[in-house]
Amino acid sequence: MATLPRFRALLLLAVTTACWLTVAPAQATETTPTESPFDQAMDAYERNHWGVAFNGLAALADAGHGEAARMAWLMSRHGTTLFRTQLDADPARRQRWLALAVSQPAATAQATGPALLTAKLRP
Repeated sequence: MATLPRFRALLLLAVTTACWLTVAPAQATETTPTESPFDQAMDAYERNHWGVAFNGLAALADAGHGEAARMAWLMSRHGTTLFRTQLDADPARRQRWLALAVSQPAATAQATGPALLTAKLRP
């Protein structure tokens, strides 16, 4: 009977270690100060923090970042449908984002060509 408590203790130690090893890498992926503002905004997007992501992408788009402009335009255009929140931008601002996104195609769109990107971004 002395081995059963010892076995339980070892099992508990193994489970605790496995949990810690699972959580530690997840904590390491938190936003670090060395990440670019675009990476931080996309990290917020991937975590479903739509408002934070939109605000970061919109600021970058206003500064001339093409990929951020594409994402901000899409979020503004389809906000209530896709994100269940209103991500407003005035029409002139959205038009500037659209023009910037079309003039600087996304890295993922380069493989399929700029015409496809333009077709996807029509207002």
